[in-house]
Amino acid sequence: MTYDWTIKDKSKNLGTKDIRYATAFSGAGGASMGMQYLLGWQNVFCNEIDKKQLKLYKANLHTEYVFDIPIQELTEKIKNKDISKYVIDDITDLDVLQLSPICSVFSVANLNADKLKGVESTIRESDGLSQVVDDLIFEGIKLVKEIKPKVVIIENVKNMLAKKNKPYVDKATELLNDLGYQVRYDVIRGIDIGLPQKRERLFITAVRNDLNVDVNDIDFSANEPLIPVKDIKFTDRPKPLTPKLRELVPYYQNGDLDCGKINERHFGKRANFSYNFIRPTDAINTLTTKARSSTVVENGVNPLGEIIECRDGVTRTFIPLTPQQEIQAQSFPLDYDFQGLNHLYAVGMAVPPLMMAFVAKRISDVVFPDKV
Repeated sequence: MTYDWTIKDKSKNLGTKDIRYATAFSGAGGASMGMQYLLGWQNVFCNEIDKKQLKLYKANLHTEYVFDIPIQELTEKIKNKDISKYVIDDITDLDVLQLSPICSVFSVANLNADKLKGVESTIRESDGLSQVVDDLIFEGIKLVKEIKPKVVIIENVKNMLAKKNKPYVDKATELLNDLGYQVRYDVIRGIDIGLPQKRERLFITAVRNDLNVDVNDIDFSANEPLIPVKDIKFTDRPKPLTPKLRELVPYYQNGDLDCGKINERHFGKRANFSYNFIRPTDAINTLTTKARSSTVVENGVNPLGEIIECRDGVTRTFIPLTPQQEIQAQSFPLDYDFQGLNHLYAVGMAVPPLMMAFVAKRISDVVFPDKV
């Protein structure tokens, strides 16, 4: 498996393995692409209420059933058999159900996260639908109760393990135990598995007890060589510096990791910390939906970027990442159809397909050895 791939190339393996999966909180299809295109698993259904994300999902993945309703409604429809018997039979015979509930109230990057816990808030691009976001992991487990898949994979931010958020993980574990699942949780680092990005994500793995498999036999260890940004091939041009970056980078000093430090040092206020700097030999920092968040800094002159003589007397070149670099850093396929939307809208919120494929493959090696 590699971060550098295309749907066109991988489509020849579509559905070649007899493992059936589905996703809820499906987003733009990052997790699905990992299981479907990189592993060849069969996609049964997706569930997503963000209309833009679902549009992207439909344009890039082939799924038998698309449920564009709140997960609570989907669970009730299955429970009450308010779907055709054929569909019910199909979706309640799953090998893997993957859940990626919205993570905004657990993210370390959301300064208002704690204030939003327990508060009903509008989900963007969902026609005004409101949800209590931190309850969504538990709504996902209610769906697990009705479907009873062999394996459940829940993905979220690493910060769910922080002391203030850990009770959510503990409760999810307890609920899954009560439903007859063994549970473990692991933090997977992108740089360890061949992803050229320092992304870290929490994966909760639940395996049904009747499968007679020890969930702790699954090996998630990895030690792939770090892939630096300089090794990511691209044919497009770097984006220009934003006006704010152009204002701040002349004050850059060796060791500055982001513009927040510059802003604090020279203007007395810690702001603009989302603009970060990386060296050519570094892996890319965690991508977000914010445009132009990472800039490569080189000493000397490089015609690819903007050459600036900094206030410390050193001439440096500042090179924002190109879209292709950002797409590959997230291991999205280079021929992904973004439907005219900014690529970061899709990749910034997604599970990296390579990361999902790594986790799912390690699980299937133990749980479904005859199907691998």
